[in-house]
Amino acid sequence: MMKRALLSFLFVFALSPHLALAVTGNITVSIPERYALLEITGNIPDVPLDKDTILSQMEEVFAKLDVEQFQFVLYDEGKKPEDGARAFGEIKKGKNNDAVPFLELTGEKAQLRGKLVTTSLGYRISPKNLYAAYSDNEVVADDDFKGKTIIMYITVQQVSKDPLGKPYINVGVGKTGLHGVQIYVDTKDPYLRKIKKGSKITIKGQARGFVMQSVLVDGVIIADEETALIDGKRVPLSEFSLTE
Repeated sequence: MMKRALLSFLFVFALSPHLALAVTGNITVSIPERYALLEITGNIPDVPLDKDTILSQMEEVFAKLDVEQFQFVLYDEGKKPEDGARAFGEIKKGKNNDAVPFLELTGEKAQLRGKLVTTSLGYRISPKNLYAAYSDNEVVADDDFKGKTIIMYITVQQVSKDPLGKPYINVGVGKTGLHGVQIYVDTKDPYLRKIKKGSKITIKGQARGFVMQSVLVDGVIIADEETALIDGKRVPLSEFSLTE
């Protein structure tokens, strides 16, 4: 289900020297100065995308939005996010970053890779920086992160239960590690029995608030070093490399 549009754009993509396609793009997630997600719908299936034109227009949008991270995702006509993306891209400020400017998902496993993309959309932030944001200004951090999807690549410090028996993953920050981020996961999370101290995993979640010098996050483990979560199942990463 598409999210409510916060801001809309109209794009024109060339299909041939004499034919063009007009599509709508909506900003569906926005964190001031930090992040924006643009979802573009209505692309014609099996018709090659004009990479150069799309990237040029996305760079213009990125400049207008003036955010740290900008993601855009394209869906074919009639497709929903759960069906998987047709293409996506990421633009970040700074010269040295791991952004993928544009990638069209084609080939035998295009749908599987498209689902990986939509599963992984969100503002990328480290536990250390998330904690710092809350420690510096809890009011602004709540406004920025509550209800917004974040992606964190973490090393598990501890897997514990709170007084009510709810499982969470602890990631300490600072020299002592006494404070940090507590990521609550479901007891039925398919990764929960696989992880332990030192495990490297990817979390998709939303911040709940700042309690006793810890950031509480409700999350889902969407990947470890060997697999990723697609349609509720752990799938080997070797099956859907984005660069195939």
